[in-house]
Amino acid sequence: MKVYKDRIAYTEQQGGEVGVFDPRARVPAETKTLEAAVITLTSTTATVTPVSSTLVATELDVAAGDPVTIDGSGAVGLARYPAVAGAAYALVVDETRKRFLVGSPGQITEVLPPLPATADDQIFPAAASIGGRNGSRWATQTVSWNRGTADTAGATVNATVNVRLLPADWIVGFSPTTTLDVGPGKLVSLDDPIGTDMGGTDTAGALRFTTGATATKFADFYSWIRVYRTREDGGTYGFARNFVKGGQGIGTGETGVLLTPYDAGSQRTNAGLFVVEGGTGTVSIVDASGALVGGPFAYDWPAGYQVQASTVFDAFGIPPSPSARVVFAVTKGRVLPFGTAIDSVSGDPVDLPFFGPRSTAQFQWILGAERGGGPLGPSSRTDLQLFNGAAADSSVSISFRVAHLASSSAPASPAPTVSLVVPAGKVVTLTDVVKETFGLVGVAGSMDISSDPPVFAFARMTAEDAGGGRHGYGLPALLGDAETFPGSRGVFIQASDAGWDVMESELQVTNPTDGPAEVTVKAFDAGGTAAGTPLTLAIGPKQVVRVPSAFYTVAGFGVPVGRLEVAPATGSQPVFATLIRQDKKTGDADAVVPYVVPSS
Repeated sequence: MKVYKDRIAYTEQQGGEVGVFDPRARVPAETKTLEAAVITLTSTTATVTPVSSTLVATELDVAAGDPVTIDGSGAVGLARYPAVAGAAYALVVDETRKRFLVGSPGQITEVLPPLPATADDQIFPAAASIGGRNGSRWATQTVSWNRGTADTAGATVNATVNVRLLPADWIVGFSPTTTLDVGPGKLVSLDDPIGTDMGGTDTAGALRFTTGATATKFADFYSWIRVYRTREDGGTYGFARNFVKGGQGIGTGETGVLLTPYDAGSQRTNAGLFVVEGGTGTVSIVDASGALVGGPFAYDWPAGYQVQASTVFDAFGIPPSPSARVVFAVTKGRVLPFGTAIDSVSGDPVDLPFFGPRSTAQFQWILGAERGGGPLGPSSRTDLQLFNGAAADSSVSISFRVAHLASSSAPASPAPTVSLVVPAGKVVTLTDVVKETFGLVGVAGSMDISSDPPVFAFARMTAEDAGGGRHGYGLPALLGDAETFPGSRGVFIQASDAGWDVMESELQVTNPTDGPAEVTVKAFDAGGTAAGTPLTLAIGPKQVVRVPSAFYTVAGFGVPVGRLEVAPATGSQPVFATLIRQDKKTGDADAVVPYVVPSS
């Protein structure tokens, strides 16, 4: 038996099982009081002749077999897993490499965290239902949609999906789970499934959506989360994420980075990783000038393991470093890095996405930018970070496209353009870029970025919070493969127009091309029923169109959660779309990009 965290890990001698027991969660079925008994012992002395034997050392190279997924069993406070054939005589809890080692007369078995079930698993590297600083409480909202594609006979099926939390810094013994059943075309929204449906209160980790149901068309299933905390008046602060798949992670021989805030001293910057394929690598911190200031920290962890450093600077024993890079170098395996920057005064979190070798291109676009003229209000600003990971300096050109409301005409003035150089291996930060670089105020819109060699770009849009500090959202630059093109539709499964003091969603559509674009916007309620009258938008070359209260504008009524679809017309140029979801009590907002699916 071993103490593992606040539980007891043990081996079962007859069946070769390993188990993890939570004594706080179990109530004894029966209690017996032992009565003392006095036993008189008789002493006997025997003479033993010692015998010496010379031990001969033998070295064997043992190669571990491929991991095998096994089904455990459990009850309240108890998890049990088949481990070895025969009696288990040894148990080691290896916290360094995050594994249990179970020994039997014929084998040693590694017991590892739950593996991703398939390459199509939908993963959110960071989710929580847990207490935070100063009495705050974090929860995770999930929204799921079943596209409900019909077969040749016109039949559709429900999506039966398993949702599992892979808790931070756990090996085995605790993994809250639940099952969703989503009807064709329908949405299912849960406010705090980790803490309620899954029984995972006071837990954080990675959230995984998968299915083992053969009838489920998992390619038709889409999920989304928002991690948030609730203020006393019901207002919320949070950040939103679309799912990623394991193959999008940083793989063997690759390096990924996430950028810390330029105002790092006023933020609590957390960073971590979820291991998709077990292996080795390092994590380090490099400042904006390219100098190593923290690490490297070497890891050797199995698939299914998740860890977060709060804060990442504290973990490395260094002060906050403005516009630094947290660098993930993978020697073997694959990981999904993640990060958040939490304003120290307002407590609002901003998602920090990771950038890998496939996260940049010569032409990129930043959506949802503003300076006093968008959903975030008159105090809003945009801060832009550019990182050049190449060996040569990068020549960068940036243009700002001023948006106009769908009910008004496009601005006549040409888009301002600036040029700059980002030195090799360095981060350049353009603070309040819309005003200070482009000379614009009272505007919202998007930015076109052209760079050679390509840079990585991230923008943070924030506004003053009524209680001090700032709130807002962040967005990485999008590449051309994120466009919605004729024959496809951009689908938002989290549209919310629930009243002037609750949630409101603004749709922004960007035409990045030199030709005209036309899209149709449709609304559907959570049950999948079309609502209102479709809205047609004409977007001229290089124009950006805004539709405030987009769901209400199309449907004629508001909903806590509904679906919006943006479909380009035949012959139209492709477009980018983003949905700015704003809590009207706090003013905080999330920027969401759509899932792009076929039109039919």
